[in-house]
This record gives sequence, structure tokens and C-alpha cells, in this order.
Amino acid sequence: MELTGLAYQVTPTRSRDGQPRVNTEKMYENMMHQFKFGNMNIPGIYIDENLMRMCRTHRMMFAQLAEQLLRENQREKALEVLDYAEEQLPGYNIPYDYTSASMAAMYFMLKEDEKAVAIMDNVANTCVEYLRFAMSLDRRKRELMETTTSRQAAVLSYVLQTCERNGQSELVEKYYGDYAAYVK
Repeated sequence: MELTGLAYQVTPTRSRDGQPRVNTEKMYENMMHQFKFGNMNIPGIYIDENLMRMCRTHRMMFAQLAEQLLRENQREKALEVLDYAEEQLPGYNIPYDYTSASMAAMYFMLKEDEKAVAIMDNVANTCVEYLRFAMSLDRRKRELMETTTSRQAAVLSYVLQTCERNGQSELVEKYYGDYAAYVK
């Protein structure tokens, strides 16, 4: 199977590792030229929870495409994909999440530190807000939220590690205290 956008195409050959491949040519054409994103980039547009899930799925597909393009050493195309995803599915309408953090990590790989830091700061801030809220609850309520809280802490850990590896100590210092308070 090959990923060609939002769907997999059945192919007559199996990949070496048994996992679906990314057909970068077809997926690039579909994601960048064929798909329409319904004005998700208009500030303040209402996006219900079902549409929000679809937007996040689209963002995840952009991330997969960019990652495969980087593997194929097509750095310019990967940057184009990341920028287009940000243009069509901006953080001011579709809040950043763990997929966005992986896209920011790719921006670091492409030496687009300013773009990466802006996304990582936003993702980290969202995680910290959630962790602070959870820590303000009594023990019983906090336990009910443990799965989501742990996920937020894991995303924050990923952000901090990625920023540390890429020389963004200011961002690490900004959020490390909240992370440490949660994990202790």
C-alpha cells in the first residue's frame, strides 16, 4: 500500500518492511494542488469538533509527507509542504498539538529556527496550561485525568528535548520548571 494523500492506494508490490510507503509524487500533487481546505485560514472561522479532527488529520498527512521528503533529501519541497500546511491550517484556528511539534522539529532540521520556535512555544504553552490546571485539582479529579495529563507531559518532554538539541535553551528554561513540577 502507498499513502497518496488521505487514502492508501493498493499496489502490486510489498514494501521491504511490510509498512505502507509514502508515494511522495502523488501525495505532493494531491496535498499541494488538488485538495481544498475550505478557508480554514480565515481568522475566527468557526470549526466544530468533527471538522477540527479532520484538520488535525490533514496536518498529520502534511507532516508525513514532509518527513518522507526529508528522507528523500528533497529539502526544498519539504519546506514548501510545511509552509503550505501552516498557511492552510494555521495555529490561530487549529490549535497546535503533538503533530505540530513534529512539524516544528522538521523546521529545525531545515534551519528554519524562527518558525520552529514559534510552534514549539505554542505547543509547550498549551501543555503547561493543561498541566497547571490538572495540578490545581484535588487528587481524585487529577487521577481521572491521568491519561490526558500524562500525554500532555510527554508532548512537553518532546518539545523540551527537541528545543535543547537545537540550541533553544531560552525556551527550555521557560517551560522546564512546570515540567519538573509535574514529574516529581
